[in-house]
Amino acid sequence: MLKKYRGTLIVLLCIAAVIAVIAVFGGGTQSFRNKYAGQDLTSDVTGIGRSNTYDVYLALHADAQPGGAAVPVDIAAFEGDGEKRENQAGRQGVYTADGSFVTWRVNVETAGMYNILLDYLTVESRGVDIERELYINGDLPFEGARTLCFSRLWTDSAPIRQDNQGNDIRPSQAERFEWQSAYCRDDMGYQTEPYAFWFEAGENTVSLKAVNEPVIIGGITLEPVSTLQDYARYLDSQPEAEMSQAAKSYSLTIQGESASLRSAPSLYARYDRASGITEPNSVAHTVLN
Repeated sequence: MLKKYRGTLIVLLCIAAVIAVIAVFGGGTQSFRNKYAGQDLTSDVTGIGRSNTYDVYLALHADAQPGGAAVPVDIAAFEGDGEKRENQAGRQGVYTADGSFVTWRVNVETAGMYNILLDYLTVESRGVDIERELYINGDLPFEGARTLCFSRLWTDSAPIRQDNQGNDIRPSQAERFEWQSAYCRDDMGYQTEPYAFWFEAGENTVSLKAVNEPVIIGGITLEPVSTLQDYARYLDSQPEAEMSQAAKSYSLTIQGESASLRSAPSLYARYDRASGITEPNSVAHTVLN
């Protein structure tokens, strides 16, 4: 009798499941005709909601020339939420905490397009990248200037050790607090060159809004945008020279796992046995290669 009831219950559950599927997927197609009435659905959707892109910004300044000489900013003459710090790794800087908004005034002799170079020193915090928004004369120049990221420095906290079976033990990562220099650029890599910013002749302001992580700013420099020549033109400009046999056969191998500094703690050494040419290689032990 129990088996009979169990079989009936299974059949009823199967029927209920089929009805549920039909109700969800077989209820007909819902029409959204009224929602999109009067809308032009044939137009190009590229860039919808992103009218303030870097490409649009460059198009607005398509006729602008590169700026003149490099313009250093007086880092100590700041306005806003900064805090002056002396003798930070041998330099003076301005500490900018989370949520701070700091402004510097800068006099530009020649109007034009400039790259912005920052000197900065990370401080102990959560260990993630520093994020800043950049404003020029009180305005966000384009959307990409809202997400400027600056990396930290990481290294192995100790030499590689081996366990009692001869396997490598990967050391943990430790942060190094040293001065770094980095351009304001696209962190995603869609734009390979540093961002170019338009500055008028005369007094301008450069402001940094702290989105994430504190950092010490030690220098800001406006550098005129420059374009490197392509390799073919560079090669044509070089004098002809006969290479020695030693130079022609010269080879230098640099092991990636031996990097002394890294921009993220996730760039630690790992082991791979998929290829016989990986160095160092071992089929018996775990070797960080």
